[in-house]
Amino acid sequence: MILYKSTFKTPIGTLGLLANKESLLKLSFKGLKDITEEAEEDKSRFESIFTELEEYFAGDREVFSVNYLLDTSQFAARVYKEMVKIPYGNTLSYSELAQKSGSKLAYRAVGTACGKNPLPTFSQVKNVLPPFKYVKKNLTPTPVTVSYTHLRAHETP
Repeated sequence: MILYKSTFKTPIGTLGLLANKESLLKLSFKGLKDITEEAEEDKSRFESIFTELEEYFAGDREVFSVNYLLDTSQFAARVYKEMVKIPYGNTLSYSELAQKSGSKLAYRAVGTACGKNPLPTFSQVKNVLPPFKYVKKNLTPTPVTVSYTHLRAHETP
């Protein structure tokens, strides 16, 4: 299977993307640092994805139509399935998402699933809030800043 990779500059930094011919497989907030798979660099493969990301960051897109594939555990798949149901601009806590995923006490596992989500922007991780102690008081929890805050929370030891 041939894989493709590219980068995309956004207001929150450079994203790294990995895809096969049919589906987006991974999006990284760290550019290509987290994309370790052997892949051809090919911006043309990502043109439609770049367009949707531009629209999203301009505030003109709330839902993505990009085909994507998540290779993950059954638990994480349930979490991601519930995440995509979160309406644009709304948020859920890890605890609320755990309940909706059928494991009401698994809020820490939900946090882990969110942190390991290979496609955070496309599967609504932006709308899942980490525990309050991780959210910086000077950030307004908009979809973009929550994504950034969530990323920072999982980098903090």
